[in-house]
Amino acid sequence: MSDHKPLISFDYAIKYLLRDKRDYGIVEGFLSALLKTQGYKPVKIISILKSESDKEDPLTKKSLADMIVEDSDHQRYVIEIERNLKEGFVHKSCFNTSRLIVDNLGQEADYMNIVKVIHVSLLYFDMEDTGAIYHGKTIIHDIDKNHPLKMSFKQGDTLENMTASSVFPEYFYIFIPSFDDKIQKDIDEWLYVMKHDDIPHNNHPSAYMAAVEEKLNFLKMTKVERDHYLAYQKDIIDSKD
Repeated sequence: MSDHKPLISFDYAIKYLLRDKRDYGIVEGFLSALLKTQGYKPVKIISILKSESDKEDPLTKKSLADMIVEDSDHQRYVIEIERNLKEGFVHKSCFNTSRLIVDNLGQEADYMNIVKVIHVSLLYFDMEDTGAIYHGKTIIHDIDKNHPLKMSFKQGDTLENMTASSVFPEYFYIFIPSFDDKIQKDIDEWLYVMKHDDIPHNNHPSAYMAAVEEKLNFLKMTKVERDHYLAYQKDIIDSKD
């Protein structure tokens, strides 16, 4: 870590940065780099969601942010980011995505209005023989011919085609300690920041890294902001116990 520019942890930075509605750029950069690994296009944050999960006790709540994003093709998704310290992360992510869908659909609403949820778990532990990033989604296919289930719906005068995978949630599990510190893809810079609370010192850093160093500099926070951050870190340590 740099001696003169210590950074706040990236999980806290997500909550910290999303307070400023004028500039979601750093979080958008991270999400776009992550989604790019699965062929998605860059996204912009449209709004921050408030759901029943926000009523949890702050000491036990692990969800960092729920938001609506839109890509360059005007496709919208709900993205949930949470941090986890325990091995029950798969069950927790299943519960969270289910609750997020129900909370934002409303009672007696048309199920056709369900928007695809993409769940991102920041995992501060490693498991035996794990890589840094795991991805998963539901694929429904013909058991004999392996053809995916495809559907067509009329949206006004337009016929829209989709697969079942376009409806079911999608999951990213990021095992932060498992990152090998090699910077080869866009997402690797973000993994380095998460693991080391510092920016990578590679030959060709992305434009986002200068903004990360500037905005996540612990020494540039106000005393109130630093106190909130230190309290957050204490809560995390307490939750491990």
